[in-house]
Amino acid sequence: MIRAVEKVKERLLRATAGLEQAGVPYVVVGGNAVAVWVATIDEAAVRNTQDVDLLLRAAALFDRRRAPLVVFIGNEYDLLPDKIRFIRQTGAEFVCTQLPIEAGRYLYGEAAGAQIIEMPHALNPANFHLVPETPRDIDIGFAGDIYWPFLGDRERTDIIEWFERHGAGRGLRCDIRKSRLPRQEWNLFLNSCQALVGAESGTYYLNERGGVLDRARRYNLSENRAATFDAVYGRFYHGLPRGISGKCISSRHFEPIGTKTCQLLLEGNYNGILKADEHYIAIRKDLTNIDDAIERFRDAGHRTRIAERAYDFVMAEHTYRHRVEKLLRTVTATVRA
Repeated sequence: MIRAVEKVKERLLRATAGLEQAGVPYVVVGGNAVAVWVATIDEAAVRNTQDVDLLLRAAALFDRRRAPLVVFIGNEYDLLPDKIRFIRQTGAEFVCTQLPIEAGRYLYGEAAGAQIIEMPHALNPANFHLVPETPRDIDIGFAGDIYWPFLGDRERTDIIEWFERHGAGRGLRCDIRKSRLPRQEWNLFLNSCQALVGAESGTYYLNERGGVLDRARRYNLSENRAATFDAVYGRFYHGLPRGISGKCISSRHFEPIGTKTCQLLLEGNYNGILKADEHYIAIRKDLTNIDDAIERFRDAGHRTRIAERAYDFVMAEHTYRHRVEKLLRTVTATVRA
């Protein structure tokens, strides 16, 4: 682990040295930038990270481009004002959002001239696939991070922790891990599960084009990391009407599909892609039908049909290849017009 982190630092130093030698302005953002700043206050508080992002402060250079600029937006609950500013400064012709299209247009609509393209997550079947002869000895599984309170709801956390607390009492073999696994381990874990539990990603609160969320995030991560959900919710979201939702499908919903693992998910929109009780076993948000959902899960034939139907659907329409083809069609058609 230590050596891996050192390798990341070495790559960062090589990259920045090359940029400096070429006279290209740049800024380092992300975990390493945070670590440097924290070290100026308290070296003992530094935590290593392998995330390295290089954001070039050279938007004017894009003025000389000879082709359309496509900007992909990731982590659409983080640093939104800076990302929107970059889109404006570069005059990007296309902006790809992982959110539902109405949310993407709401967030980036001020970037005049940019065409917003809905580009949700998809399946990479090269990485997430069936591993032959792997016994599925886990009934209900989960492995991933628990969301911070600043996102504004506990729906996903509540369903995960319900199975953690009550699954064994329902006669289920549950394996709930509150941390992520490396990719290959994650693929094997998925192959070991009869079903995964989860909910939509993201937030309901894109109010002020992410402004409220940004203030809650800064408070939760910088001022009070120990704040409870109730404290953060009461401070930022209590009484605040939900506007356009930022809830969306994520890669974590496609990866089980690639391994033909059934999913028990809270009902939701999932970018209009996954349909309740067609591609996953749906659990109501108030959990009132959870016992019924478990009974449907116990029906091996029903569970298999759900998983197979989701797999066939996604392989036909929602892989990485499909996303790239859509992007190329959109860009090519616009340029030719």
